[in-house]
Amino acid sequence: MRAPIIAGLLCLIAGDSEAQQEAAASGGEATGPGGTVSWTIGQVADLRADGTGGTALEGVQQPFDGLPTGTAPPPPAPSPLVWPTLARQAVHVDLRDPAVRSVRVQVLDALGRVVLEHRARQVCTTVPIDGLAAGRYLLRLTGNGRPAGTFDLIKTHDP
Repeated sequence: MRAPIIAGLLCLIAGDSEAQQEAAASGGEATGPGGTVSWTIGQVADLRADGTGGTALEGVQQPFDGLPTGTAPPPPAPSPLVWPTLARQAVHVDLRDPAVRSVRVQVLDALGRVVLEHRARQVCTTVPIDGLAAGRYLLRLTGNGRPAGTFDLIKTHDP
């Protein structure tokens, strides 16, 4: 009983609905690893008015969402290098940024306390850690007063 009523209502609704009346000027579809996109170029008409002077199509304009600026984005800052992260006597730090004039290396323990601080005037420096107890530490790097990176460090026992 319900199926014929629903079918009848759908027929009434479908008879009163409107759709696009004109074909778009151009369009297409592109598929890639991120998914599929389809596009149309031209105006989608949803109202047609015929008169003695001709036909007018009123439609919906879709915005173009692009902003060419003419300038390239700045290159990313080089990421610092720290080696070895499993060390016994010393750790080497290279900020890989020639603009850096001062480097501050802080070694923090598991409670977040600074247990060692090392300052240098060059981009590549060696931090002696032989005075630290064996365990896991956090190495916090600062270059020219700005954070440059954080690394895990494991200090091993002396043989």
